Amino acid sequence: MDDRLQQVPTNEKSQSEQVEYLKKTITVDTLHGDEAVKVLAGYDGDLAWSAIEEKKLVRKIDRRLLTILCITYGLQYYDKAMLSQAALFGLRTDLELTVGIRYSLSAAIFYPGFIFGAYPAIVLAQRYPIERVIFAIVLLWGACLMCTAGVTSHNGLYVQRFFLGALEAGVSPGWMLVVGGWYKKQEQALRMGIWYSMTGYVSIVSPLINYGLGHIHGSLSPWRYMYLVAGAITILWAFVILLLMPPDPIRAKRFTEREKYTAVARMRENNSGVRFEQLWETLRDLRFWLCFFMA
Repeated sequence: MDDRLQQVPTNEKSQSEQVEYLKKTITVDTLHGDEAVKVLAGYDGDLAWSAIEEKKLVRKIDRRLLTILCITYGLQYYDKAMLSQAALFGLRTDLELTVGIRYSLSAAIFYPGFIFGAYPAIVLAQRYPIERVIFAIVLLWGACLMCTAGVTSHNGLYVQRFFLGALEAGVSPGWMLVVGGWYKKQEQALRMGIWYSMTGYVSIVSPLINYGLGHIHGSLSPWRYMYLVAGAITILWAFVILLLMPPDPIRAKRFTEREKYTAVARMRENNSGVRFEQLWETLRDLRFWLCFFMA
């Protein structure tokens, strides 16, 4: 975002003069598609906003955005952790996972897949509309999850778990990008903590759900119904993300022009950058290493 936006006069100037100053001093970068600057340059209202107005906007962003972030991350953890619960209802015996370390390997192979899928997912999320990227990721991971019901051997389960990890890898970095585009730096940690905390809540609820699904008496083993139901719900949720998630302040639906302008303009103070010195500062920070070893 253009640094000259920081210099917009707000004292001893009328609103019309502020708008005129903004339009004259901003150069819209059409080559690189600087859509945020277009929003600021094209806005004709009052350039200032009150703290009350900003708090009201943040609450609206929370309602529209955090619900989707939390449910999606909760589904991811639910799907990832289902293996241990499915094992109680016949998965280990049906797929001959009781031999040697087969069961442990089926759990561990998820994470090489996660590493494999993380970088492509980040690149796609940066280059293309993030709501479409996340939609595709969630849709495919739901389909992959349903395919588990068709697995007939431990080797097939290894393949399924690897690709499930690769597909789910894009959710966390994608949500970090979304939070970074909507919230100020001092607001981001709380929001990331909220959607990440869904791992705890899902850990409480998922055993109850799978206990009920595990008592279905049908033509399939009970654990297969777990994966079919979870996969179907995940696929349906992918369309909710595509239709309802506000991807960024510029393209968000159901926000007024005033709200879009405020959402974009208030992000100027983030003024984020990446420098080599910051890498060394991070490596010398005890908090970074505490988080690293916790993870």
